Amino acid sequence: MLISILLNLCALQSSGDFRYATVSVDSADIHAFYDAKSVVVYTATKDMPLKVVADMYPWSKVQIPGGYDLWVYKSLTTLDEFTGLFHVNGSRTRSRPLPSTASNSYPLGVFPLAAELIPLVVEEEWIKVRAPESISAWVLSSAITKTDKDLSSAWSGYSAERAAVSVIEVIVEETVTETSEPQNPSGADSELTSVFAVAETAPPLISDFDEAAIAVTPQDFFKVAMPALEQLADAVAKDYQAYDFEFVSLIETQLGYVLWHTSDVEHIASSRAALAKLDGMRSYYISRIASQLIDTPLAQQGKLNPKLRALRDRAMFSRDTSIDSTGIIVGWIEFKPRAQATYPFEIVRGKSNYLVQSFDSHYKLRDFANRQVIVRGTWRETNAADHKPVFAISELRIMPSANN
Repeated sequence: MLISILLNLCALQSSGDFRYATVSVDSADIHAFYDAKSVVVYTATKDMPLKVVADMYPWSKVQIPGGYDLWVYKSLTTLDEFTGLFHVNGSRTRSRPLPSTASNSYPLGVFPLAAELIPLVVEEEWIKVRAPESISAWVLSSAITKTDKDLSSAWSGYSAERAAVSVIEVIVEETVTETSEPQNPSGADSELTSVFAVAETAPPLISDFDEAAIAVTPQDFFKVAMPALEQLADAVAKDYQAYDFEFVSLIETQLGYVLWHTSDVEHIASSRAALAKLDGMRSYYISRIASQLIDTPLAQQGKLNPKLRALRDRAMFSRDTSIDSTGIIVGWIEFKPRAQATYPFEIVRGKSNYLVQSFDSHYKLRDFANRQVIVRGTWRETNAADHKPVFAISELRIMPSANN
């Protein structure tokens, strides 16, 4: 059977700090994601020291001496011509294994705020940089050996060997001897330092959490996502036009990640409650748009305002459905045997209905009809009358009963 029913989750472990390890094979490919098909961001050689920051069998999340060579969107950085380094402008700038935002360029995480990046290759829109050592990627656990030994000396040696040099020509400024008194009082420097200290420890945003981060520490995600969801819900209740499509799509996807990876009943309950709040907010927004559609001169002429109708349709199908992109959907499998239906099954939740199919034909989902499930798959094109894409399921999990 080509649909894998994942009833047992992988063992997931995270440490607050790190544990040293060494590469135990001749060479070990380190991937951007815990998937052997994902992009290789570095190939480590035997005996190279690593820092293991998380485990998710059969993968380990590791940092390497000197950092990975990754790509960043050029417009999100600022060049310092006197140092030849690029500085990250915001706190949500993603590090990518390829100079692209396509699904195969899955971000490894976000660069630290104001991080200094050494440029290795500069293109029109992208820069390949030496990322800080804090950025981590994934290696098969079988390729490394963990140790309790202190490998800091070996780490420093490898880091020095991998030292990167900026490709930007540095502007050298002549040294000028300062003879006058400094213009800023002594307290200004300390005040400025405190401002930067606060900026560097700014609280994370929900966009900072990718699937790997949520899988390892879902509790950290909830601390950020739940207040943000409450804030949006309050804003929409006061003014329905505050509805944020991008936020709703992102947090809905992230809650799917939680449900896919966790077996903790509290996390499952929290995710379900958050999805219910999203559905309620979406229903409220759609109802307000529908009332606007009816109460217009165009409606009285038997026509619907195209802008309002587009907003309504977008709210009913707000998820990113880019062709060939992967995703996770949570909902109920429904069988709707329409006449000559090419795709008789749907995943339904709230106001959203997603056409689905399995790789072993369209009709092998009968056993799961009317069951609440979590499905992972890929978006594909379809010739359906309403031009909705179809979600090709590759893996499926049955959701536990809400009473458990």
